Amino acid sequence: MRYVILAVATLAGASLFAQAPPRFEVASVTPSAPDAQGMLISGPTPSQFTIRNAPLISIVTYAYGRPDYQIAGGPDWIRSERFDIAAKYPSGYSPAQVAPMLRALLEDRFRLKTHIETREAPIYALVTARSDKRFGPQLRRTEVDCVAYRKELAKKDAVPTNRPGDTCVAATYGEGRDRAVWASGRTMAQFAGMLESSAGRDVVDRTGLAGEFEIRLRWRPDAGMTQGQNPGTADDSAVSLFTAVQEQLGLRLESARGPVEFLVIDSVERLTPD
Repeated sequence: MRYVILAVATLAGASLFAQAPPRFEVASVTPSAPDAQGMLISGPTPSQFTIRNAPLISIVTYAYGRPDYQIAGGPDWIRSERFDIAAKYPSGYSPAQVAPMLRALLEDRFRLKTHIETREAPIYALVTARSDKRFGPQLRRTEVDCVAYRKELAKKDAVPTNRPGDTCVAATYGEGRDRAVWASGRTMAQFAGMLESSAGRDVVDRTGLAGEFEIRLRWRPDAGMTQGQNPGTADDSAVSLFTAVQEQLGLRLESARGPVEFLVIDSVERLTPD
């Protein structure tokens, strides 16, 4: 009987070990130099994970896969004090484990504790701008059957690209000072999700438009501020996201309220030295 008990205990211990969160093999976390410029979050790379001159709030957004506006709580210093991280991956890691490893590192070095909470908060509703629901010049229904197209790619073991201009893809990218969306074979709900990061709020589809669409959208993130503060030097061709959505697509981003899922910071401490 004693051997049976030992075997069960060993199996239980192995199970707990297998379920333990992945961790970096070694990691250095230090305050950034006072004169550091720019910010880098390298993401998964073959050599090591690197962060340079990033405020803790930006590191948290990467680790938890949430934008800044979905993070609540925490002291002011998490948005002002900046840090560098150099971490070595364990043998046999997968890219999907990088975010959990970073979360474990934040819990160790900053004693970060969080929970998820749904709150009523400001959102944007994506609606049609015209009473006849007529589309703008950069919005039309998809002519390609993207479901069939993706099935054909799968049969050929081909990997779908995500480059602007390709068939049945969706990408948000930069063009100089401007931002742009190329969406092909996407529903309005999917497009609404693409706008959230730039809009700074959750965006929900309330257009009532079914099916998949081709969408071309271009705007300048600082257009409204630039034109308002210095109209004498404003670029007349630059438009804000809100103007672009209405003029180019015949849609509108309308202020509303709704349930938003927040990552709430319960407690966080200043850096524990290496």
